[in-house]
Amino acid sequence: MEIVCGKDRLVTGCGWTPRAGDRQGLRLPPGHSTLTLGEGSTGEPLGGWKAGLMGHRLMGRPLHVDVQQRDGEGAVWLEVEHDGWVHDYGLLHQRRLYLDQRLDELRAEERLHPAAGQKDVVRAIAAPYAVRFQLEPGVQASLARDRRSILLRGHSGKAGHVGHISLDPQGAPDICGTPGSLELAIGNATILERTGGRFATTHELVCAYGEGDREAAGFWLTSVQALAAGIVSLSNVLDPALVVIGGGIAAAGDALFKPLRERVARMEWKVASHPLPIVPAVLGDKAGACGAARQALLQSSSLSHE
Repeated sequence: MEIVCGKDRLVTGCGWTPRAGDRQGLRLPPGHSTLTLGEGSTGEPLGGWKAGLMGHRLMGRPLHVDVQQRDGEGAVWLEVEHDGWVHDYGLLHQRRLYLDQRLDELRAEERLHPAAGQKDVVRAIAAPYAVRFQLEPGVQASLARDRRSILLRGHSGKAGHVGHISLDPQGAPDICGTPGSLELAIGNATILERTGGRFATTHELVCAYGEGDREAAGFWLTSVQALAAGIVSLSNVLDPALVVIGGGIAAAGDALFKPLRERVARMEWKVASHPLPIVPAVLGDKAGACGAARQALLQSSSLSHE
């Protein structure tokens, strides 16, 4: 079993191949994301002259696997069961997976239950059991506050920082190390440097631009040009139906959106007659904070239902 979230592979397999003949242990249940009893196995690798004659096979009793899948609106229910532990313990192993695509949430349940006709012969299990998940290198696992759930974080967790795309590969690096980033071209942190020390904040610059200050207009429209170039570049890759701009910069109103739309229209690769819509976020400079709060609430709610 493998679990992938976006571009991050969270749970993975061991990836054994016949070329790794000296690593037969990777083929056994303890080397995979499954449940084991007594550190045993439902099959054993064929060795010696038999392996040379018959190839790399796992020898064991015939294994029956039952799979049931049910699809709903925004959800998938998968139930998998095998009888590999029936001979030794009289137990079936069942795994239930429920994927909620709307909440971006995966729930799982492992279950051992007596096989048909084995209820009277199931004995107390003295052997240890374990449920293992082989995590992709770089994945972080942490215990949630309820102490019953595990949070998995992908390898990077850094996506979404549009301000750190590069517009000038020869430019100075920003705080993320990106050369000539959009953040440096339009962010408030570099306003003093970009205006030769004349303006301390973007708000001051926008006010002067609105009052007809020609020097301020040069500074401001240069920044807007950079933002337009960034939007067009992303549009060519992602083909969005709409561009929503939030944060403090959106408070500039028409001083931003009028020249921005004009410049995007000139730069845009027009494969259709409709221009790319660019609108301010309804929540303005609170959009990022509200989005983070909503994500935290969704995550908290999903954990409370585990």
